[in-house]
Amino acid sequence: MENLLKVLTVDEKQLLNKIVKKYEDMADVEDQLADYMMLHCLTDDDGLTDEGIMCETILNKLGNLD
Repeated sequence: MENLLKVLTVDEKQLLNKIVKKYEDMADVEDQLADYMMLHCLTDDDGLTDEGIMCETILNKLGNLD
């Protein structure tokens, strides 16, 4: 998680702390972000809200970690 936190903005860290409560590994973090995005961040026309875009950005950064 330390590596991820190093590449996140302050707003992304705040959102991550809001969504992810407990995790054993980064797969748990990814699952919680994806679930939150699907349940809370879709607009009526299946677009993403601002939080959804931020979740997607965090997931992309997570995927790019070594």
